Amino acid sequence: MRYRGISELVSASLLALIVVVIGGIIVAKMLSELNARINQISENLVEAEMSLSQAVDIAIAYIDGNGNLQLVVATGDFPVKLHGLYVNSTLASGCTVSLTTGETGALEGFDVPAYSLARITCSLGPGAVAADVRLIYEGGEVHAYAQRI
Repeated sequence: MRYRGISELVSASLLALIVVVIGGIIVAKMLSELNARINQISENLVEAEMSLSQAVDIAIAYIDGNGNLQLVVATGDFPVKLHGLYVNSTLASGCTVSLTTGETGALEGFDVPAYSLARITCSLGPGAVAADVRLIYEGGEVHAYAQRI
């Protein structure tokens, strides 16, 4: 009978140990998932803050004698990623961006540094007289009206 009491004590201890280990594994997994979610939310918050902090203003908008739309844009405190340009509600293609530093590239996906001026040029054709312009960037959009000069 003496061994029977020890046997029950050992089996109860083993059962408690198994429950504690399994519970610990479950808690560790839950904490790991929670930490991953918190990190993802933090990254999303930083991206949203950067996106909302982007600012672009169109300083000049005109159509030159060759029928090219010319825009001069200025950025604020944060770099700005350009996405597209609509002319008279139609997505313009083949637009180029030139920075004062000499860097040039296609408009779609172009990053304009903070506190910079950039010139955007789009060919509208020799018959273009006026254009309603909408520049889309990561933080929103800006509008302008351009006339031939």
